[in-house]
Amino acid sequence: MPRISKAEITPTPEIEKFSEHIAKTSEKSKDHADNEDSTFVDSEREIAGLFDGMGGGLAGGEASKLAKKTISQELSGVPDTADAKQWEKAIRKSLEKTQEEVIKLGNQLFFKQLDDPFAEAAYKDQSQDKIQELIMEKGMSPAGTTASVVKMLERPDGGADLVFGHTGDSRIYVLRKNGELKRLTKDQGALEEAVQNNYITKEEAGFIDQATSKEEILKKFGPERGQTVAFLYKDLRRGVKSALGLSGSEFQTGIERLEPGDLAIDTSDGIHDNLTDEEIKTEIMKGGTPEEISARLVEAAGKRVGEKVLRSKEDDKTAIVLEVPEVIEASEAIEEPTITAEQLTKMETDLQKLREMAEYLGKLLPMAKTMEKGLKPLTNKKGLEEIMGMGGARGVEDTLFTTQTEIMRVERTLAEHQGDIAAVQKITGRLRELRETREKQLKTRDQETIDQIKSRVA
Repeated sequence: MPRISKAEITPTPEIEKFSEHIAKTSEKSKDHADNEDSTFVDSEREIAGLFDGMGGGLAGGEASKLAKKTISQELSGVPDTADAKQWEKAIRKSLEKTQEEVIKLGNQLFFKQLDDPFAEAAYKDQSQDKIQELIMEKGMSPAGTTASVVKMLERPDGGADLVFGHTGDSRIYVLRKNGELKRLTKDQGALEEAVQNNYITKEEAGFIDQATSKEEILKKFGPERGQTVAFLYKDLRRGVKSALGLSGSEFQTGIERLEPGDLAIDTSDGIHDNLTDEEIKTEIMKGGTPEEISARLVEAAGKRVGEKVLRSKEDDKTAIVLEVPEVIEASEAIEEPTITAEQLTKMETDLQKLREMAEYLGKLLPMAKTMEKGLKPLTNKKGLEEIMGMGGARGVEDTLFTTQTEIMRVERTLAEHQGDIAAVQKITGRLRELRETREKQLKTRDQETIDQIKSRVA
């Protein structure tokens, strides 16, 4: 049988749907024997964790599996009555406990490989810092893994509080229903260290993190310094300085308020090292279920790897997507506290304003498209200014979609209040159709951009 090289092996993504609102896709690197991204999901309690083993360390895969096991066990004991602050405290405590366990694993693996009883005895009572210094002196790296843990805690108003804990360079993002992408976690790596050492500014670090080409870097930093930054690009973006298993690591925890329709996305660096934040947002905004979104992120990262450009990075790729449900069953809605007369009046007033806005945007859109073609539309000065203020035709399209979505949400809330199950189902269907139309619209937009680039190059 002919030997097959690693480069010829095509990994198959593993897609798991845990519930209607939680899904994960993971794909191992062609350069790894096993996927060193470990995950756990408890769909009933809406808890998820992602652990990316440090490939250059002592058994990163083992470290990530141990972290997964320890943290999931620690959090299983948190009572269902715990509030967001109690969950935040529990997640931090689980990270601290897991830190001890991974360090212990790393020491065991190191002394086993070193096979020097005298050195082991001499360092037995030394501090962890001293032991890790010895590991580095011997040309090894400690066992380590990143950790990004999230807990979705539902609120009575239909939204949720996202409680999170983190160390390393995996990331937790939130995408608001209005299209705003927010990164909740801070990468604890070489870029942050370079800022602390005053080698680069915080603004420059953000630029390097999102850069896609050497040309961008040269333009930003100038020919001489730009060459140095481009040479150090991979080292600056990919070095991990804090992780479970590394002594002195820092843990970041927090609570983020989410609303119905918002998404939480947990990614390993195989996703966000390949894709910029804007590219991640674009893939998510195409819509679909958490299962479809996670699969799209992994697929897009894989395509970037194949392009062999500055940002390409062959690595394990994992994305976990959690959605705050937009729809509750009408039978449950009837049991919810009744909307007050004052709230009802305000909702109806807001709905009328939204409808008027949608009608106005519908009239502006053809004018904006006429402007996009370089023609002068038949509209007043105010209309032209508003089109330009929204960023042209695409901005008008985006605002119209957001407004139409909000209209349907309010209409559905009113139907739920009235206990009209048929109306709730009908509006939900319309909202799904709107999203499908939006996805086609964005695909067309992407193709137009590609065609424009091709025509310029030609």
